[in-house]
Amino acid sequence: TFLHDPDRVIGIVSGRVTKAYPAAILSQHGLVEDQSPSGPIAITW
Repeated sequence: TFLHDPDRVIGIVSGRVTKAYPAAILSQHGLVEDQSPSGPIAITW
């Protein structure tokens, strides 16, 4: 994997689904659109 223990992530938990978005990737792209069990989400950094 490309992540290491000290790397920062933005995490979400929705029901039984857990996702982590690396801050280093978010800082390059600014916005990630994804789906959660309850509907669409947008993650920004």
